[in-house]
Amino acid sequence: PSCGFTNRTFLRFVNPQLDGAMALVIDTGAANIGSIMTTLAALGGNPRTTTDAAEVREALLVVLPGVGAFGPAVEQLRKTGLFAALQARMAQGKATLCVCLGLQLLAAASEESPGVQGLAVFPDHVYRFPENVRHPQQGWNKVTADPRCRILQSGYAYFSNSYALRSTPLGWSSAESEHGCLFISALERGLVVACQFHPELSGSLGQGILQRWLAAGRASAAAPTPPLVKSGLCRRIIPCLDVKNGRVVKGIKFQNLRDAGDPVEQAKRYEESGADELVMLDISATTEGRATTLEVIRNLRAAIRMPITVGGGVKSEEDASQLLQAGADKVAMNTAAVTNPQLLSEVCRRFGAQCTVLAIDARHKRTQSGEEVPDAWEVVVRAGTEGTGIDVIEWAKKGEELGAGEILLTSFDRDGTRSGYDTALLKAVSSSVNIPVIASGGASRPEHLVEALQAGADAVLAASIFHYGEYTIEQLKSELVSEGYPIRVDNMLSKKQQQQHSTTNRQCVVPHLIFPDEAGLLTKYTLAGEVCLSINGTGPEHFTPDLHKVLKSASCRVCAPFNTVESVLALLNKGAARVVLDANSPLAPQMAELPSDRVVLDATVRRGDDGGWVIMTHPALEYMKSAAECVSHIQLNFDGEVDHIALSGWAAELAGTLQLTLKVQKLPPAATIATLDAQGVEVLIGAKLLETEDDAFADVLAAPLTTDRPDGLWPTMIVDERGVGLGLAFSSAESMRVAVRRQQGVYQSRTRGLWIKGESSGNVQTLKEIRYDCDRDLLCFVVQQTGAGFCHRDTFTCFGPESGLPHLMSVLKQRRASAPEGSYTKRLLDDSKLLADKLVEEAIELSQATDRDHVAAEAADVMYFTLVACAKAGVELVDVERELDYRSLKVSRRPGNAKPAFIAAALQQTQKHANGTAPSADSAPPEPSAPQPETPASAVPQGTGPFLRMIKAAEVPALHRDPVDPKALEIARGILNDIRTGGEEALVSTAVRLGDIKEGEQYIYTPEQLKAVFESLSAKEQGILQRTAERIRKFAQAQRDSLSDSCIVKVPGGEAGQLVAPVEVAGCYAPGGRYPLPSSVLMGAVTARVAGVETVWVASPRPAPIVLGAAHVAGVDGLLAVGGAQAIGAFAYGAGRVPVCDAVVGPGNKFVTAAKSLVAGSLAIDMLAGPSECLVLADDTAEPKVVAADLLAQAEHDVAARSILVSTSKDLIAKVDAEVGRQLQTLPTAETAAVAVSKNSFAVLAASLEEGIDIANRLAPEHLEVHMDHVLDVVPRLKHYGGLFVGHNAAEVLGDYGAGPNHTLPTGGTARSYGGLSVHNFLRPRTWLRVDDLKAAQEMVQDAVDLALCEGLHGHSRAAQLRLLSGTAASKATFVATNEFDI
Repeated sequence: PSCGFTNRTFLRFVNPQLDGAMALVIDTGAANIGSIMTTLAALGGNPRTTTDAAEVREALLVVLPGVGAFGPAVEQLRKTGLFAALQARMAQGKATLCVCLGLQLLAAASEESPGVQGLAVFPDHVYRFPENVRHPQQGWNKVTADPRCRILQSGYAYFSNSYALRSTPLGWSSAESEHGCLFISALERGLVVACQFHPELSGSLGQGILQRWLAAGRASAAAPTPPLVKSGLCRRIIPCLDVKNGRVVKGIKFQNLRDAGDPVEQAKRYEESGADELVMLDISATTEGRATTLEVIRNLRAAIRMPITVGGGVKSEEDASQLLQAGADKVAMNTAAVTNPQLLSEVCRRFGAQCTVLAIDARHKRTQSGEEVPDAWEVVVRAGTEGTGIDVIEWAKKGEELGAGEILLTSFDRDGTRSGYDTALLKAVSSSVNIPVIASGGASRPEHLVEALQAGADAVLAASIFHYGEYTIEQLKSELVSEGYPIRVDNMLSKKQQQQHSTTNRQCVVPHLIFPDEAGLLTKYTLAGEVCLSINGTGPEHFTPDLHKVLKSASCRVCAPFNTVESVLALLNKGAARVVLDANSPLAPQMAELPSDRVVLDATVRRGDDGGWVIMTHPALEYMKSAAECVSHIQLNFDGEVDHIALSGWAAELAGTLQLTLKVQKLPPAATIATLDAQGVEVLIGAKLLETEDDAFADVLAAPLTTDRPDGLWPTMIVDERGVGLGLAFSSAESMRVAVRRQQGVYQSRTRGLWIKGESSGNVQTLKEIRYDCDRDLLCFVVQQTGAGFCHRDTFTCFGPESGLPHLMSVLKQRRASAPEGSYTKRLLDDSKLLADKLVEEAIELSQATDRDHVAAEAADVMYFTLVACAKAGVELVDVERELDYRSLKVSRRPGNAKPAFIAAALQQTQKHANGTAPSADSAPPEPSAPQPETPASAVPQGTGPFLRMIKAAEVPALHRDPVDPKALEIARGILNDIRTGGEEALVSTAVRLGDIKEGEQYIYTPEQLKAVFESLSAKEQGILQRTAERIRKFAQAQRDSLSDSCIVKVPGGEAGQLVAPVEVAGCYAPGGRYPLPSSVLMGAVTARVAGVETVWVASPRPAPIVLGAAHVAGVDGLLAVGGAQAIGAFAYGAGRVPVCDAVVGPGNKFVTAAKSLVAGSLAIDMLAGPSECLVLADDTAEPKVVAADLLAQAEHDVAARSILVSTSKDLIAKVDAEVGRQLQTLPTAETAAVAVSKNSFAVLAASLEEGIDIANRLAPEHLEVHMDHVLDVVPRLKHYGGLFVGHNAAEVLGDYGAGPNHTLPTGGTARSYGGLSVHNFLRPRTWLRVDDLKAAQEMVQDAVDLALCEGLHGHSRAAQLRLLSGTAASKATFVATNEFDI
C-alpha cells in the first residue's frame, strides 16, 4: 500500500484482531483456486484450503470460489456437507466472500441448471445473458457500486461468466454492470460479499475489496480514480509470452527462435504498463511431448494479479486441472482439441466455459500450384508444422458447440511478419460465433489493433510490438480510446497521475562525436544539449587546448583514455560536464573518489550462462543498483539485439537514482526513441548514423514530441541565451528540419506556412539549442537574437520593455556608443581610476549592510558599477553567466580566502568610514596582488595590522547603545498594528512580503512534524541536541530549585504570603540570520519548560532541519517559521493557531528588539538586547592565539558586535593583535568579523590590575572572560556582567553552546541592572493576605485609614474604616477572608 505498510501490517493497522487470522478457501474440486490463494497470501490473508464442513461453519473468514456449472457445483457442496454449513454461516452474517459462480450459488435457482435449488440465501433467480452478446462475458467491464457499499467500490473488474443475477435482492447493497442488459456484478450485506467478477484478477479494485473484506469491513480506503470509459465490456490488450525451457523466445512462425528474457520479469512490466491479460504459450510442449512447466506458472501467479491464459501441452482434463491449480485462470487447447474434440467438452463441463479457450492456428488454404485460396483457411497444429485440412470457420463453430468460452485465433501466415492481423480471417470467424475472439499474429503498429477490432475481434494479442519497445501499452490504449473503443483505463490513468505524462529526461538524444575528427559538427549537434565526445587517442597528451576551448563553450561528456583519478579531475576542472569511464577500466574501482553526479559508467550488457542479462559477471540490475552509489549515469551497450522489455524494467526500477543511456548501433525509429524517452532512457547516437540520412537529426529531435492541436503543430517558446522569453511561435516537422539544417530560428506560421525569422526584417536568430518541457508537448528554442529584437514592433521581446539588469545593460551599451558629455556614466567609462575607486567603495558598503533593504540598495550600487565595467570591456551579461556556469563545474576549489592586501585595504577603508571620512575619488585603488597559489590556509601570509584599536583607560567609551533603532521602531509599530487587527492573514502576508516564507508555504510545524524532522537527522546531530538540552535543563532546574514556591509571614490578626507560579504561555524567539541557531531554541524553550510553563512556542524564520529538531528536543507545542516583528506580533496578539503569550523571550535583530519594546507593557519580556559584546580581561599568562580566537568568535556575530581586550601586558596585546590578523585571513566569516573588529572593537592597556577590574565593572559587558593567573582572587572583585567565564579554559563559546548557563544575556551595559534569561523570566511571585482576627488587626486598620487620608484617597479610607471595631460587639466580631489558596 502507498502508506508504506506491508499488506500484513495493513491488516493489523486497520483491525488488530485479524492479524494472523486464517482465510479458509473451500476446495470445490472444480474451481481454479490458485489465483485467489496467491492473492490472499500476498494481502496477509494466510489462506488455507478446506473441505471440512465444521471448519467452514465456525471459521472467521471463508472464501467460496466457483467456476463451472451451477448444478454440479450444488451437487458437490451437498455431497461434502458444505451446503448446510454455508447456509448456517450466511444466516449468522459471518465474513464470507463468494466469487464468480459463488455469487450465483447464493440464489434460489439458475437458468443454467433447471430444477436445482441453490443456497437460497435470497429468493432471486440467475439468468443467461441475452443472445445478442458474447458468451461468456470474457474480460474487463465497468462496475458501478452503490454509494452505500462499505466494501465494494466502482472501477473495472475482470469477468468470465455467461449467467448473472438481474436484480438486487431485498436487504442487500449491490454493484451493477452491463453486458446486453444490466446485471448484478457484486453484492454486499454486512460481512457477506459476493462478486460475479474475479477480485483476485481485478487489479487495484479487486485488491481493495479483498483488503477491506479481510479487515472485516472496518477499514476505509480511497476510491479509485473514476474511469473515463462509459461503455460496457471493454476491448482487451493482451501481451503474449512464447516460452521455451522457461525462457521467453521470439522468432517468425516459431522458427529461428532467439532468447527474449525472463517471463516473470516481462509479465510484471506488462501488468505495470496496463495490460489487461496475459497469454503464455509453451511453444515446445506439444512437439516435444512435454507438459507445460507448472513452475513457470506458479512464479507468474505469485508475481502478477491479471488473468493468465496458458497453452501448450494440454492433452487431458487433468493437465487443465494442474494448470488451473498452479495459478492459470484459463487453459488454451489447440493440437489436443483437434485430436480429441471431446476434451473441450470435458474441460468445460468440469471448469466452465470461462476457463476453456480454443486456440486456432489458421493458415490460408492453397491450390496445388501454391496460390492462396481467397477467404479459406485450414487449421494447423503442432506449432504450425502440420496441416489438418480442417476448415477454420467450421472448427470455430464446432468449438463453441463443444463448450469453448473463447477463441484465440492466430494467423500463421502473419505471425512474426509485423504486417498486421489477417482482418479477413477475423471477420469470417467473429461473425460465425458468439463467443469472444482474440486476434493474434502480425501486429506492429497501433492501426493494426484498430483494424482487428473493426474486423470484429474482442481482444488483440501481440508480442513483438511490446518487446522491442516500439509502443507502450498505454500508447496503444490511448490510440484505441481515441478511436472510440471501450478500453479499461483505470490502471493507465493511475500511471498518468503518477508521472503526469512527463519524463525524467532533460534531453532524449545525446549525439556522439569523435574528437577532433568530427569537431566541425559540434555546433550542429549541441542543438540537442549535452553531447558526448570520444577522444581519438590513447593518452592524456590528447587533452589539448582545443579540447579545453570546446569544453568551455559547449556542454560535453568526455570519453577518454584516463589513466589516473587526477587526470579525470583535471578534465572536470577544465569544464567537462561529465566523464565516461569504461566498466572494465582500472579506474572503475576508484569511482568513489570522483563526484558521482559527473560520472557516466559505460557498460556492456550480455547474456549470462543462465540466460539472464549480466554486466561483467553480475546480474545487470544488481550491478546497476550498486553502481548508482558512485555514478549518476550508466551507458548501456547491448551485446546483440536490444531487450526493450528488460530496459524498460530497469529504467522503472532505477528511476530517480540512475539515468540510463542506451548506445545504439543503428538509427532507431522515431517511435522507439519516443518510447525510450517516456521511460526515462536517453539514446546515444553516433554522428555518423545521424549524417547518413537527410534531416535525420531533426527527425530524431522531434521524435518525442506530442500535440493535441488539430493542426498538429507544436507550441514553441523562444528565449535568448539568458532564458529571457522573447515570444511564442509554432513548429512543425518541416520547420524543425529547416531550423536544424540552417541552425537558425525557423517556425511554422499558422497562416503563411514556413517562417524564417529575420528573412525580411534582418532580425535573424542563431539557433543555439532545442529543448522540451517534461511533458514533451512544448518546444523551447534557445536563440541568439540580432537586430532590433524578436517582436514585429522592433522591441527585443513581445512581452514589453526590458527591466532589471538586462535593461541596465542595454542602456550602458548605448551610452558606451553615445553617452552625453559630462554625464556620470561618461565619466565612469572614460576614467578607469574613478570606476575602480567606486567599485571598491560600494563593495565595502555592501559588506557593512545588515538589513534586507540596505543590502538590496548596496548590492544595486555594486551591480551598476560592475555592469559599467562590463559595458566598457564589451562583455555581455550572458558572458558573465557562462563564466559562472563554467566555474561551477570545477571540482577542486581554492580555499576562497580574501587576499591579505585586500583585507588590509578593507579595514583601512572601514576605519575611514568609522572616523567620518569617505575615500577620495582621487585616491589610488589598492594594487591587486599576484595570483595566489592553492596553498593550505596555514601558509597564507600575515596581514599588516594593527587590527585592534589601542586606547587609554580614560578613553574607554560606555557600552550603552540604545537597543531600539528609531526607524526599526516605526516599521515594527506598523507590522504590529497590522497583525493586531488582521490576525493570521496579516501575519502570513507580512511574512511572504518580507521573505520569511513563500506564498502557500508551510509556516507552522506541529509536534508530530518536528519529531519526524528530528528522526531524519543523523545520529550525531540527534546526540548533540539531546546532550546540550540536558545540560541546559540541569542548570535551569538548579535555578528553579533555589526558589521557594511559597513563604508565610505573620501579620496583625492573620498571615501574608507569596506563591511563585509560571506563566501559562510563553513564546521563545530564535534568530534565523546567516546560520541556524538551534542553541537559541534550546536556551529559551528548555528553560521555559523547566520553569513549568504549560504551553511553549518557538518562532524562527526559515528554520533549518536542525532547528526543527531542537524544537522537538525542547518539547515545544509548535514552531512558527516566521521571524522579525511579525513573529513578536503573533506571540503578543495571537494569530490562528499561534496562541497569545504571557511572556516573550529570546534574542533577535533590531526589528525583534523594537517589537519587544512596543509589546512590553502587555506581556513579560526578558530584555531589550543589542549587538553582542565580549570583554577579555587578561594578563601575560594568557595564550594570544586563544584570546584572539575568543575575540573573533564574538566579532563574527554581527558587524555591530564589539570585542574588547583589557590587559596590563603591552606584549600580550601586540601578540593578540597579530593573531587576529592571521586568523582573519582564514576565517570563513572574515567579512563580518573584520568590520566588527575595526569599527567597534578596541584594546586597553591598563596601568594596573585594579584599573583593569574597574574598566570591566564600568562597562558591565554581556560576556566577561578572565584569562589570568590567580583568577579566583580576581573574581570576587568583578561586579557587573551578564555571564562570567573564569580561567583560560572557560571559553564564552562553551556558554553559547550549552554548558548549562543561558546564553541570552544583557548587552550595552545593562548587566548593571538585569540578569540573563533564566527560569525567573517565566515565573510570577503572587502575594496574598488573610486576616482572621479583626480585633487584633485594629492598629493596622487604623493606620490604613489615616495613611489613605494623607494621600487624599477617601474611598480607600472608608473601605478601611468599615473594618474598625467599637463597643462590646466589636470584641466578638471577626472577618474571615475567602480562602482561595487552601491555606
